[in-house]
Amino acid sequence: MKNLSMLKDRKEYNLLIEIEANLKKIYGTKLQKIILYGSYARNEQVPGSDLDVMVLLDLQEAEIRKYSEAVLDLAVDLTTRYGIVVSIQESNIDFFYEWADTLPFYSNVNKEGMELYGR
Repeated sequence: MKNLSMLKDRKEYNLLIEIEANLKKIYGTKLQKIILYGSYARNEQVPGSDLDVMVLLDLQEAEIRKYSEAVLDLAVDLTTRYGIVVSIQESNIDFFYEWADTLPFYSNVNKEGMELYGR
């Protein structure tokens, strides 16, 4: 895991450690990158901020959908246990970088995001 010293408390750090570990279990070798973006990546989080994570995968879109229930279950479980809303977005890694300069959402994640895990 990358340097997360900007996190305001240990709970946030532990949450990110758990997100990484669980996403590795869910996706295995298909997991390419985990990127933290949004207010937590900018160190602008306030009480009630959600924690936004982009997961880049070596899977096609139809294959990614097969994991949606497991990822949703993970987000709900972590949100309940940590009291921080966890939002996990998934994308094919090639598609993400192909459109990172064009699509505003991908561009934003690419520019402000903090890589938590990468192969």
